[in-house]
Amino acid sequence: MVPFHPHKLLNIEPQELDFPFELNKNASSTIELSNNTQKRVAFKVMTTNPEKYLVRPKTGIILPISTCVIRVTMLGPKEAPINMQCKDKFLIKSVLATPGATSEDVQNVFNEPGRAVEDFKLKVVYSFPSHPQSSERSGEGSSIDMSTAQEGNLNDSEEVVQEVDNNGVHYGDWLMKIIIIGFIGLIFWFLIMKMLPLIWSFTFLMTMLVMKMINKLVSDSVEDWVVKALLYICSYFISSFFGRKENVSEA
Repeated sequence: MVPFHPHKLLNIEPQELDFPFELNKNASSTIELSNNTQKRVAFKVMTTNPEKYLVRPKTGIILPISTCVIRVTMLGPKEAPINMQCKDKFLIKSVLATPGATSEDVQNVFNEPGRAVEDFKLKVVYSFPSHPQSSERSGEGSSIDMSTAQEGNLNDSEEVVQEVDNNGVHYGDWLMKIIIIGFIGLIFWFLIMKMLPLIWSFTFLMTMLVMKMINKLVSDSVEDWVVKALLYICSYFISSFFGRKENVSEA
């Protein structure tokens, strides 16, 4: 049985949150809040890393001499922290509630002036499972409501955990890939269009060479024939290039 401390509104166990650490697997831990008074006590749970944890319930009213169990789920980590040390912390605030207060009135209760608010901080530590976890753990994240609201950064402003695509599809990545592929295709098309006159010139040169070999044209020296072929290639390339520019300007 959890001992009661009359000088505190709530007795909180454990003193720190211990999560079994496994990459890409969710882990859960519980916090037990015990009301030490004969009055209703309002509470709310806050964390320095609201995008990493899901808390249910994050606020509520505990009846006199009653207990509330809070379930905290750590979303599967993508990488291990340095030295396996976690810097995340939780803060549990508690205050005496009015007799008719309900769970929907918790925020208003904390905002009322003159109320003494008690704070309790919990550190987060990692432990390592001694045996492999069952495959059922891997599907644990899909059953959790990913839109559960969390309190943020140890202040009174509330933050909401962003909704996660269960299929892991990132449409921004696909769009970026399409843009890159289109840009590369445009460059290749531009190079091919620029090289087209040179390709035709090279084809003509090879045709002339074949014809010269077939007809055994020995009237000209090899040096003169090479010079004439190069001049023709240059003239054809230049005329094709400037002719393309004129067509573009007319358009």
